[in-house]
Amino acid sequence: MQGDLPSNPYFRAALAIARRLRDAGHQAFFAGGCVRDLLLGLAPQDFDVATSATPGEIVALFPKTFTVGAHFGVVIVCDEIDDTPIATEVATFRNDGAYSDGRRPDAVRYTTDPAKMSSAATSPSTECSSIPSNMKQRATSHPPRSTSSTAAKTSPPVPFAPSATPPCASPRTSCA
Repeated sequence: MQGDLPSNPYFRAALAIARRLRDAGHQAFFAGGCVRDLLLGLAPQDFDVATSATPGEIVALFPKTFTVGAHFGVVIVCDEIDDTPIATEVATFRNDGAYSDGRRPDAVRYTTDPAKMSSAATSPSTECSSIPSNMKQRATSHPPRSTSSTAAKTSPPVPFAPSATPPCASPRTSCA
């Protein structure tokens, strides 16, 4: 099973993202269902990355991103591996505030220490399966950043602004 990973384009995209984040001085780890699946000996369907980089730092490092989930620490990074468009969720380490609506945090606080994350913040949203077509125009291009700034241990709370469509990505999402 793990011998198949190097040929998996979703794994390769997530690995490249994690390496670029680490090269820029940030922590970066695989997170969410891919870790669970690997521990269970299953083939992951997608790969998510958790990082100490803030959404702004993620956007500055990658040429094509969707910031549809940046208000709570998730940026979708797009890449193309073997002619396959890949959307990878990259989530900033965070602590969630109260959940007054029972579904979404009222505020999030970014942290550089994954051990200090709240349990609700440890896995990216799985509420939907694709980027809405009207969000595809919001992809942004950015030149690679030459230097990296390291976030403080924690940031001030960032208010969560719910949208009609939850931010999400899946391995079947087209970043084209």
